[in-house]
Amino acid sequence: IGPRLTGTIASFLYGTGTIMTGWAIHQNSIWLLYLSYGVIGGLGLGAGYVTPVSTIIKWFPDKRGLATGLAIMGFGFAAMLTGPVAQQLMASVGLEQTFYFLGTILFCYYAARCTVYCYVQIWHYQALLENSIYSKKGTRLTRGPELTANQALKTKSFTFLWIMFFINITCGIGLVSAASPMAQSMTGMSVQTAAIMVGIIGLFNGFGRLIWATLSDYIGRPATFSAIFILDIVMLSAILIFKLPLLFVIALCLLMSCYGAGFSVIPAYL
Repeated sequence: IGPRLTGTIASFLYGTGTIMTGWAIHQNSIWLLYLSYGVIGGLGLGAGYVTPVSTIIKWFPDKRGLATGLAIMGFGFAAMLTGPVAQQLMASVGLEQTFYFLGTILFCYYAARCTVYCYVQIWHYQALLENSIYSKKGTRLTRGPELTANQALKTKSFTFLWIMFFINITCGIGLVSAASPMAQSMTGMSVQTAAIMVGIIGLFNGFGRLIWATLSDYIGRPATFSAIFILDIVMLSAILIFKLPLLFVIALCLLMSCYGAGFSVIPAYL
């Protein structure tokens, strides 16, 4: 149905889910929280996440890694911007009002952004058609068999990619949420130092999405994904064996770059 309508639906779901979260807090209802923040907001987030990524891949078919890396790097860095804003809002107007405010602002912004997709798409596709590399008959920018989406879903390659992606993201989220207490308990790091470390690994999470994805344009997606998992195994083993503060930080930074890379390399890979 195209990115414009999909993005509009996503903006409605995410904005509504965020606003309803404030109402769930007002009602002190855990089930309403699950429905609003979890189900409705989650559907909106997912649809809103893939819309620009799938669109950008079509704009830059010869640099899919770089394109997705730039888009998804923004997704990773967004938490660094909205986190302090949300903290200030909660301190000034309260938790409930913060969700009302953010939900309204996000809905208005996303809805306005989606109207731009259509016009940008038309302009960019016209520019591509004028370029001989795309208009030349028989030119292919991908390797391997040509498959429809339904055919691709049934392949073993897709199944294994899905499992690898699931493992990478699950472990990455686990490390992000537990990075500070892990550093304190495993290496004796102070609370202040651990907080600084969390900020640093956030940068690696963001830039890893761009660097690894761009690298995949040159060495290929299979080699990049293999390198990511080999590095994951080596760094996790190093953390468990040595338990030194400096090595812990270096290993966690590299692990977070791999975690971010999963988000950006997999769309180009698929």
